[in-house]
Amino acid sequence: MKKVTLSLVAISLLSSASFADITFKGVGGDAKLFYRAVNQGGQDFAEKMNNAGDAAISLKGALGVGNGATINWGVTGVSTLGLDGALVGNTWITHMEERVGARNALADVVWLDTLNLTVNPFANTTMIIGRQQLDTPMVFSEHWNIVPNTYDAIVVANKYFANTTLVGAWVGRSNVNGGNTVHVYKSDQSFTDFVTGDGAYAFGVVNKSFCNTTLQGWYFNVPHITKVAWLQLDSKYMGIDYGLQYAANNPNADGVDT
Repeated sequence: MKKVTLSLVAISLLSSASFADITFKGVGGDAKLFYRAVNQGGQDFAEKMNNAGDAAISLKGALGVGNGATINWGVTGVSTLGLDGALVGNTWITHMEERVGARNALADVVWLDTLNLTVNPFANTTMIIGRQQLDTPMVFSEHWNIVPNTYDAIVVANKYFANTTLVGAWVGRSNVNGGNTVHVYKSDQSFTDFVTGDGAYAFGVVNKSFCNTTLQGWYFNVPHITKVAWLQLDSKYMGIDYGLQYAANNPNADGVDT
């Protein structure tokens, strides 16, 4: 076997070539404290079983890796700040329990909520591969909660036609439970199959050719479960927003009627 050696100069040049196109696009984030009090069942606002609380910190950033490609990442941590059982009886997301002294407490949780590669394989085309937020009529990230849920998915968007975006997506996993709230633990095991092991498919057309008007048409297919068609119009006239929506659901005979 022929032995190959590299000088320090050669190694330096190779390293420079490998990382020349990597650019740091910055880091951002936010911190939130959510508290909810409900007056119901004849109990007042001070009753802890009617209240919920959580605190969250999120960090997000991006790296350019050449040829217009970007790696996006995000990490989120959520804590009850020890208020569970004392001031509040509920939380905004699902926590695991851990033993603290003589009682059970809700564990703090940290997870990777975003990790994807964004590329432009063709002109006017963007592809996002990996963990991300989604915004479609039937599969979307909830922003009312203390943190949004995310999905492991592949999304392709094309803007070849004027004022029109064509979208195709496959969704494989998510951290959403049946109640449509974020369901997280201490590891990525919290991300489970989205509806079925086959995932779900979405295809959409979004058009903004008309003044102050957005038209959308979507088709969703969850194999062995259901197919959904969605039409939507959003517009504004004389300062008034209005919209129309129509949805048709066709459950498969061998699936679950949704």
